[in-house]
Amino acid sequence: MPSANTDDPRSPFRNDCLEGTVALVTGGGSGICFEVTRQLLQHGARGAVICGRRASFLERAAAILSQDTGADVRFKVCDVRNPDQCQAAVDFVEETFGKLDILVNGAAGNFLAQAKDLSPRGFATVMAIDAQGTFNMCRASHRLLSQSRDSVVSDFIIFMMIVALQSIPLKVIFLIARLSTYRQHSNTEQLGGRLMHPQPNRQ
Repeated sequence: MPSANTDDPRSPFRNDCLEGTVALVTGGGSGICFEVTRQLLQHGARGAVICGRRASFLERAAAILSQDTGADVRFKVCDVRNPDQCQAAVDFVEETFGKLDILVNGAAGNFLAQAKDLSPRGFATVMAIDAQGTFNMCRASHRLLSQSRDSVVSDFIIFMMIVALQSIPLKVIFLIARLSTYRQHSNTEQLGGRLMHPQPNRQ
């Protein structure tokens, strides 16, 4: 039976289960995506590129992650709504690490408003980040992911499930956007990777 992660006794996974892999994490400069990046590195990923729209914020996050894990963490300013910037981020990963194994589509937007109060512009903004942005990054990553033997494309489907199961208020647009990304990822093998499906705790 595989041993638990000795670096973090709370993890059920081996600390080398992602050994040698390279990850690209959008929205990796803060919050949950920052911790996702940390966990990938703590479980053996040799490098990561985090993306976001604020250079100073990303620079600080990358420095913290590098110091905490000893891994090579870089950053690239990228607005996932812009296909050219997504391609530039993927190109940066290839130039830096020579490959890409893991794509985490974590960049997201939301307006805390009831559906009746949400403007068309607000709706369009969130859909552009969550849905179009996911497509843009998957499309840009296709070539590198298709070359990887262990490629994984991940989206925060778990968030969608939590919203649906717990009926969190003021998150209607977020749920709609994430449902659309689920449909995109249902055909993710065409994008060169396998989809990670987090499941809700049914205890």
